[in-house]
Amino acid sequence: MKDWKFLLIPVLIILVVIIFFGKPIYSIMAKGYKNNNPGNIRLTFDSNGEKILVYQGEIDGSSNSFRTFESMAYGYRAMFSLLTNYVNSHGCDTIRKIISRYAPSSENDTEAYINNVSSLTNTDPDELIDLSDSNFMQQLVASMSFQENGIDADMNEVNEGLNLLYG
Repeated sequence: MKDWKFLLIPVLIILVVIIFFGKPIYSIMAKGYKNNNPGNIRLTFDSNGEKILVYQGEIDGSSNSFRTFESMAYGYRAMFSLLTNYVNSHGCDTIRKIISRYAPSSENDTEAYINNVSSLTNTDPDELIDLSDSNFMQQLVASMSFQENGIDADMNEVNEGLNLLYG
């Protein structure tokens, strides 16, 4: 019966973190959630050290490698924008092609990433995707966010991100 006292301290620490940060502890630890960047989109610079692209809703953050957004919805908006660019400008019209560009094997287990996203979206990795299918695109972005952070996406935030881009 005395063992319950050892559980009290960790429970109190978790409660304090939730109260002060307003988010569950797992989202505080996930880099993508800390930066409101569920896709862990990297910063890119030109030869003069200037950002090549600034997304709507992007703000200066503490990371030198990853973008930071003012809200999760803007982070999801950036993911939708980036994937639209992949399809329209680079011919990445399947999950395999998108993930191979998005998460190259130099940094990731790309094949596992492809398999996980394909499984989560219930889509063959080599099936042509349709950008106009907003339900599928939301599933794709939510699945990639899960792969990046290990946390289920809040579909309201995903939908808000899509609406910010196309709404």
